[in-house]
Amino acid sequence: MSINIKNLNKSYFLENKPIKILNDLNVEINTSEVVAVLGSSGSGKSTLLSLLAGLDSADSGNIFFKNVDISAMTQKDLTEFRARNIGIVFQNYYLVSHLNAIENVLLPLEIQNKVASEDTAKNLLASVGLGSRLNHSPNELSGGESQRLAIARALITKPQLLLADEPSGSLDVETGKKVMDVFFNQVRSYGTTTILVTHDPRVAQECDRTFKLEDGKLWAI
Repeated sequence: MSINIKNLNKSYFLENKPIKILNDLNVEINTSEVVAVLGSSGSGKSTLLSLLAGLDSADSGNIFFKNVDISAMTQKDLTEFRARNIGIVFQNYYLVSHLNAIENVLLPLEIQNKVASEDTAKNLLASVGLGSRLNHSPNELSGGESQRLAIARALITKPQLLLADEPSGSLDVETGKKVMDVFFNQVRSYGTTTILVTHDPRVAQECDRTFKLEDGKLWAI
């Protein structure tokens, strides 16, 4: 088992009134499993990913990653754990504009003070169809190319867990399909445990299991 979430609760306050987002949420996700999370806007999908990434903290409950309770970590330990083990693909890419494609991909390794191999970055970029765009900056790339670059950057550290928040949400249907084909090919070839938030049932169909986040809980569908 890769992820075990137990009795997870999260609320936000609106005009001093608590708004329940996650309500005693429980789920287990197996190693190398690719899981989709569907849900209406405001249902808490992005909040769930933020908790799994350690970017936000729960009100109560536990998140176990390979039997390690990340919800009990200090912020310092959590930051280090996230850098070593978790990759994140955002809907809006968050690429560094003044770096080219190779430099953007290598950035997570440099942050961790790891040896950065340009050949490794080039091979990874070629595998996502960007072999001819190695020296291009983000503003020279299309939306689909930028998202494929973001996928490569998230995978360069060979994370054990990949979290993706609507990775095709800002793309047109045709481009989105091409990007998701690359996405699924990469995570399955790496055997990466993946949790994918999406609004698109067609994307969810490509996953091993699909859940719907509703009333603060995950329901298998």
